[in-house]
Amino acid sequence: MLEHFENSLKIVNFYLGLFGLAIKRRDNKSILGFVRSYWIYIAHFSSFNLEVVAQIWWGFEAIITRKKFVEITRLVPCMVICIASLFKTLSILYYQHDNNEFIESMKGLLVNQMDVTEEERCFKKKVIDSHVSILRHIHKKAISLITLGLIMFSLAPVFTIVPEYLRSSEVKLELPFIAYYPFNEFDIRYFPLVYIHQCISGT
Repeated sequence: MLEHFENSLKIVNFYLGLFGLAIKRRDNKSILGFVRSYWIYIAHFSSFNLEVVAQIWWGFEAIITRKKFVEITRLVPCMVICIASLFKTLSILYYQHDNNEFIESMKGLLVNQMDVTEEERCFKKKVIDSHVSILRHIHKKAISLITLGLIMFSLAPVFTIVPEYLRSSEVKLELPFIAYYPFNEFDIRYFPLVYIHQCISGT
């Protein structure tokens, strides 16, 4: 049982590690220690927030230039998801101490469960194995959906560019994020870099 729990923690830590986070509390007693421990997260956080600021900037620019209401509302779902994901990652950092206490408590409970009869142990193992199997199935489905979502996010502009090209024989470049930049992001010199940056930030 403890082994299953440890394996689950490893899986969670693996995915959090992709964003520079971890369940276990790291050395963050000083600013330098925090930066050393979470430099990947800080880099991703900064990159992501640049896009959020650019989106807000675009929203203000859209209101000032009196763009159509429908155009402005296109920004809202993306903004809501971005802000929600921002607070979600911050909550992981904020509640790290509580998470650690919970994990240690769970480990203690699982260790205490070792002092049972063989019959009880077999029964509990069977129940846990069935639950683990369900969780693994859900985990695979969730990863598939997330991967599909990221692919769709990255390729979303293609579904606009291609029909427009077929209709008018002109290539009208689009980006995954609706954002405003202090330069022409559709300039071919900058477009690939902005596109890649948005795709990375969107993950």
